[in-house]
Amino acid sequence: MELEYFTKLERVQHNDITIFMITVLRELPTPLQWQFTIESFREEFERVKNEHHKFAFIMDVRKIGRISISQIKEFVNLLETYTVVLQEYLVASSILTTKNSILAILFDIMKTFYKTKKPLLFVYDMKSAYDHIDSFDKKIIRDELTT
Repeated sequence: MELEYFTKLERVQHNDITIFMITVLRELPTPLQWQFTIESFREEFERVKNEHHKFAFIMDVRKIGRISISQIKEFVNLLETYTVVLQEYLVASSILTTKNSILAILFDIMKTFYKTKKPLLFVYDMKSAYDHIDSFDKKIIRDELTT
């Protein structure tokens, strides 16, 4: 029996950074699917920490439903655990979505528990997601050259 995942996480090389392409595959996770999702994020953060390599997120959350507050808090706790990694290596994040109220509500809830460490933008197409990341990646390179 094959496990059906809640998210799919892929690494894509773009310019000089790694982009984590995270796609939500279904509306709500089972407890086991959620556990695998959290663990896959943890493993990737550990990998970045060991590689010392810049990265970005593109999260396709168009299929997400109203996940629980406890799941949001667990995800926020994971992000807080890796604050140093996020501050040091994260370039920017794009969230690919549709204009729906569920996502806005979830993000508002998440913002009450967590302040993003790097620029985050809601986008409606993949080109905008890459453009957002590229704009901050170029800014970081300019800043490094001037210091």
